[in-house]
Amino acid sequence: MASDLTSFDPGSERIKLAHRRLAAAYARKPGAQVPLMIGEVFGGVHVHSCGDYRHSIDNVLDIANVRSIQVHAGPGEFILPESPDEDCPFNRARKQVAVYVDTNQLARGTQYKNRPKLHYEEYVLPRLGSDLTGVILQSCGTCPTLRQR
Repeated sequence: MASDLTSFDPGSERIKLAHRRLAAAYARKPGAQVPLMIGEVFGGVHVHSCGDYRHSIDNVLDIANVRSIQVHAGPGEFILPESPDEDCPFNRARKQVAVYVDTNQLARGTQYKNRPKLHYEEYVLPRLGSDLTGVILQSCGTCPTLRQR
């Protein structure tokens, strides 16, 4: 399969075969094997989940060809470990795949409501440490008319 999306052909035989395999797997057991098969068929998967799915990260890493995960980091949603050295699923994932860290109002919680910059300064960056290899940071800010720090 080509490595860029410009050559993606939704009508190709490979895509049709993948669709049939996924549909058959889903019919047998809805949802169970679909992510596993997508990774096999397409050669790479990005996993995004809203909420606190720290307890499932090791299972996510078992998906064939998982390349990255996404978390809504913050005290209100996906709580980051205190340090990058803590032995936990999130830090193990950082050593295996790219991690897309984004935040939103829910993730920031009440402590950092309408304060995305402060949230990154005090919460996110200290917990990620100085080695940000493989980390993608994004913040869903607030209304431009609100004063931010």
